[in-house]
Amino acid sequence: MTTRRNTLVIAKRASQHVTVLLVLAAAVTAGCSNGKAKEKPETEAETAVPVEVQALRRAEIVAVYSGTASIEAHEEAEVVAKVGGEVPE
Repeated sequence: MTTRRNTLVIAKRASQHVTVLLVLAAAVTAGCSNGKAKEKPETEAETAVPVEVQALRRAEIVAVYSGTASIEAHEEAEVVAKVGGEVPE
Protein backbone atom coordinates (compact mmCIF):
# COMPACT_ATOMS: atom_id res chain seq x y z
CA MET A 1 0.00 0.00 0.00
CA THR A 2 2.87 2.40 0.80
CA THR A 3 4.47 1.83 -2.60
CA ARG A 4 1.19 2.63 -4.37
CA ARG A 5 0.78 5.78 -2.24
CA ASN A 6 4.34 6.90 -3.08
CA THR A 7 3.66 6.31 -6.76
CA LEU A 8 0.50 8.45 -6.59
CA VAL A 9 2.37 11.24 -4.79
CA ILE A 10 5.15 11.20 -7.38
CA ALA A 11 2.61 11.21 -10.23
CA LYS A 12 0.74 14.15 -8.67
CA ARG A 13 3.97 16.15 -8.24
CA ALA A 14 5.01 15.38 -11.81
CA SER A 15 1.61 16.58 -13.01
CA GLN A 16 2.04 19.81 -11.03
CA HIS A 17 5.52 20.34 -12.47
CA VAL A 18 4.21 19.86 -16.02
CA THR A 19 1.40 22.34 -15.37
CA VAL A 20 3.85 24.92 -14.00
CA LEU A 21 6.17 24.43 -16.98
CA LEU A 22 3.30 24.88 -19.44
CA VAL A 23 2.19 28.10 -17.71
CA LEU A 24 5.76 29.44 -17.76
CA ALA A 25 6.18 28.52 -21.43
CA ALA A 26 2.94 30.34 -22.29
CA ALA A 27 4.06 33.42 -20.34
CA VAL A 28 7.46 33.50 -22.04
CA THR A 29 5.90 33.08 -25.47
CA ALA A 30 3.44 35.89 -24.84
CA GLY A 31 6.21 38.11 -23.44
CA CYS A 32 8.37 37.68 -26.55
CA SER A 33 5.78 39.33 -28.77
CA ASN A 34 6.50 43.02 -29.32
CA GLY A 35 3.33 43.70 -31.27
CA LYS A 36 5.09 44.25 -34.60
CA ALA A 37 3.98 40.89 -35.90
CA LYS A 38 0.45 42.23 -36.18
CA GLU A 39 1.54 45.22 -38.27
CA LYS A 40 1.59 45.05 -42.06
CA PRO A 41 4.90 43.90 -43.53
CA GLU A 42 7.17 46.49 -45.14
CA THR A 43 7.17 46.66 -48.91
CA GLU A 44 10.29 46.09 -50.96
CA ALA A 45 10.56 49.81 -51.80
CA GLU A 46 10.66 50.73 -48.12
CA THR A 47 13.53 48.32 -47.37
CA ALA A 48 15.59 48.97 -50.53
CA VAL A 49 19.07 50.38 -50.00
CA PRO A 50 20.59 52.54 -52.75
CA VAL A 51 23.81 51.10 -54.18
CA GLU A 52 26.35 52.10 -56.82
CA VAL A 53 27.15 49.58 -59.56
CA GLN A 54 29.92 49.49 -62.15
CA ALA A 55 30.77 47.36 -65.18
CA LEU A 56 33.30 44.58 -64.62
CA ARG A 57 36.89 45.51 -65.54
CA ARG A 58 40.42 44.47 -64.63
CA ALA A 59 42.23 46.96 -62.38
CA GLU A 60 44.48 47.23 -59.35
CA ILE A 61 42.88 47.01 -55.94
CA VAL A 62 43.33 50.17 -53.94
CA ALA A 63 42.30 50.13 -50.30
CA VAL A 64 42.96 53.12 -48.08
CA TYR A 65 42.03 53.61 -44.46
CA SER A 66 42.54 56.87 -42.69
CA GLY A 67 41.72 57.47 -39.08
CA THR A 68 42.98 58.60 -35.72
CA ALA A 69 43.39 56.55 -32.59
CA SER A 70 45.46 56.44 -29.47
CA ILE A 71 48.03 53.65 -29.31
CA GLU A 72 49.28 52.16 -26.07
CA ALA A 73 52.03 49.55 -25.74
CA HIS A 74 51.59 46.36 -23.72
CA GLU A 75 55.09 46.76 -22.25
CA GLU A 76 57.74 49.49 -22.14
CA ALA A 77 61.54 49.25 -22.39
CA GLU A 78 64.17 51.90 -21.73
CA VAL A 79 66.88 52.07 -24.39
CA VAL A 80 70.20 53.73 -23.50
CA ALA A 81 73.32 54.08 -25.67
CA LYS A 82 76.52 52.48 -24.35
CA VAL A 83 78.75 55.12 -26.03
CA GLY A 84 77.92 58.78 -26.43
CA GLY A 85 78.61 60.87 -29.51
CA GLU A 86 77.53 61.43 -33.11
CA VAL A 87 77.81 59.06 -36.06
CA PRO A 88 79.62 60.79 -38.96
CA GLU A 89 78.34 60.06 -42.45
